[in-house]
Amino acid sequence: ALRKYSEGAGVGELEGNNQKAIAILREAVAIDTTFAEAYRKIAIVMSNAGMPRIVQDSFLTKAFRYRDRLSGSERDFLVASYYNSGPGRDRAKAVAAFESMLARGDTDRAANNLTLVLSSRREFARAESLYRAQDRACKGCFRPLYANIAAALGRQGKMAASDSAYREGLRVFPDNVAWHRN
Repeated sequence: ALRKYSEGAGVGELEGNNQKAIAILREAVAIDTTFAEAYRKIAIVMSNAGMPRIVQDSFLTKAFRYRDRLSGSERDFLVASYYNSGPGRDRAKAVAAFESMLARGDTDRAANNLTLVLSSRREFARAESLYRAQDRACKGCFRPLYANIAAALGRQGKMAASDSAYREGLRVFPDNVAWHRN
């Protein structure tokens, strides 16, 4: 089951072949019907593929049912997914789970996802602060980071700083066509 999970996750993340990834991940949960992380990953890949939310929610519900089989940070990430983008729909609980991950030192996944939730709650200054911490921790590691910083600044009315963040993104990732604004 773990081998199938790893293969399916790689196909989804590295190849971008969502349909193939879903099929392989379904094999993982057929082998281990209590594989919480595999159920969560299926839901995420389905979301990336634009599949109906009701189907995604069914997989997140299964994942949530088996969350106690996961380590602390993995469990927090699943709980955050369930409450942020799943059927739980409770941003405060999602924030609490992401903050628990940060307290454990799991900043790679928690920080960016937390900033997105904070932005949805219109907590733009706090989101900007976390984005900047991510940038300090790993300059140039995360392609969407500069657009996220720019958006958080723009939503606070800091237009010159927002433009500066876009220019920095173009400097760090000059090949990223998404940066080129009209």
